[in-house]
Amino acid sequence: MPIIHVHDELAQLVSALAEPVFEAMRGTRAAITLADDELRYELKALRYSAVRLAVRVACGTDTAALQRLTEALDTRLGLVVVPGMKDREIAYVAATRIMRSNSAMFDLPPEATNLHFTENPLENVGLLFGHFCSARHDPLVPLVGATVFGRTYQDTITRVKG
Repeated sequence: MPIIHVHDELAQLVSALAEPVFEAMRGTRAAITLADDELRYELKALRYSAVRLAVRVACGTDTAALQRLTEALDTRLGLVVVPGMKDREIAYVAATRIMRSNSAMFDLPPEATNLHFTENPLENVGLLFGHFCSARHDPLVPLVGATVFGRTYQDTITRVKG
């Protein structure tokens, strides 16, 4: 698949699908103190992080393809003007490697380092999502975060590898 079509599909995966997930989260809204637009931002940051990680994995050692795809994706999403999105990506990727790397804790926001991380990378992403949504103690919010991240990651791998 030509790279131009892939980055369009991935941009749509990050942006367009956040709204149905937001609507599905209505049942957990009581646990989340964020305003609606802030929750939409957190969902977009979660999906963006999953897409970027999956693109890195799918491209492997092909650094030229990785660079073209990530630059095209960021341009398509207009992420040069979205503050904090790259910081969220760094934190979510760190959450996936907490038990494999001592340095991963340094990539988390300081207030998130006391989360009860496990050996399950998706569970860790969910815990961090719950933290970013100010719903650290609600069991459903981390589950939603882990599910959204995992599904977005898998969908991205499928699209990139064709």
